[in-house]
Amino acid sequence: MKCIFCSHKNTSVINSRSTKGNTIVWRRRQCVSCKDIFTTREGTFTDNLFLIKRNGKRQRFVYEKLLASIFVVLNLGKERDSGDQALRSRKVTYDIIDGLRDIHAKTISTKDVVRITYKALVKLSQHTADSYMFYSSYRTEIIQKMSFK
Repeated sequence: MKCIFCSHKNTSVINSRSTKGNTIVWRRRQCVSCKDIFTTREGTFTDNLFLIKRNGKRQRFVYEKLLASIFVVLNLGKERDSGDQALRSRKVTYDIIDGLRDIHAKTISTKDVVRITYKALVKLSQHTADSYMFYSSYRTEIIQKMSFK
């Protein structure tokens, strides 16, 4: 990372901490050249991520749509605490975004999002993952091609 004061290319990390929810990493950096100290916030941002829909059109990835769908699936059933499910939904959503980031592409297919979401939900429970897939139009294609055992 470049120094914000002298534009030198080399900086060293003095201190690093995750924020609540592990969504952003806070880092204190020091320039090797001028010795000035500055702070950066680094995280998973999806502003430049696009989905390719079935019809071939590109659509900007919307974090809130993914979070809402996961929240609805986790909140199915009786006697659920919406606050706990909201926190769990947020954590699962960030895990999914990390999985999408591992694809290393600016454009991904909706099918990839559904597949990665299913895998993340299987870690919570098979019933939750199956409930998610029940509402997906990709369910037959993905389940036939994937082995989840």
